[in-house]
Amino acid sequence: MRNKSLILKIFIIAAVIIAVGYLLTAFVFFSGNKNKGVCNSVKVNILDENKINILDKNSVEIFISKSKNNPVNKQISTLQTEKLENELLKNYPAIKSVECYITNSKMMFVDIVQREPKFRVMTGAENYYVDSEGKTFSSATNSSSYVPVISGNVTKTFATEKLPPLINFIEKNKFWNAQIEQIYVTDKQDIELVPRVGGAIILFGDLTDIEKKFDKLQTLYSEGFSVIGWNRYKTIDLRFKNQVVCTKNDE
Repeated sequence: MRNKSLILKIFIIAAVIIAVGYLLTAFVFFSGNKNKGVCNSVKVNILDENKINILDKNSVEIFISKSKNNPVNKQISTLQTEKLENELLKNYPAIKSVECYITNSKMMFVDIVQREPKFRVMTGAENYYVDSEGKTFSSATNSSSYVPVISGNVTKTFATEKLPPLINFIEKNKFWNAQIEQIYVTDKQDIELVPRVGGAIILFGDLTDIEKKFDKLQTLYSEGFSVIGWNRYKTIDLRFKNQVVCTKNDE
């Protein structure tokens, strides 16, 4: 019995050694093989394209084909993928991260993750998105995905530093996220909100006491408009402490 047990242990150890040796040999072979020869093509993958539609894949592929860092028909061993990654990040601010790598089929894959827009600034002179990190970028597509639209007197400093708390509050509240369609910034940098339902413009004022102002507005919506209707007023003014001042429509 002892001899059989010893033989079994030896057999198991030998099998493990052979398997490990095979895996190491295969790894060295395929790794070496992958780095030999010429890159034959590039494939761009936008990993979150089903969720975000900001980048145009064809545009990126054309850009790479014209780049001095285009890997096609170049020796794989000489390629420096980080140079192409940095070039893409520099020329496409909508890219949050990118990874380039070569496969055993001699193809370079370019995997891209897009920045996720939180809101869009649209004025007469500018049209860009702002993400959760305060980064601004333009869209290379005709994206129709919904984000709040900001118009009026909007500087980039105001958009990236002042507006995010308001946008974050609206986004986290299911009711207001569905109700607020557009945000207008006046010359004095006061805020006016345009709702989806009802014709009244909401005079929000400055960006202080955001939660308190929405609490007052919520009370008006739930206790007032449910009785008198949505279309009776043309303005709803939240700028006064502890009260809401409404202006009636002209009759």
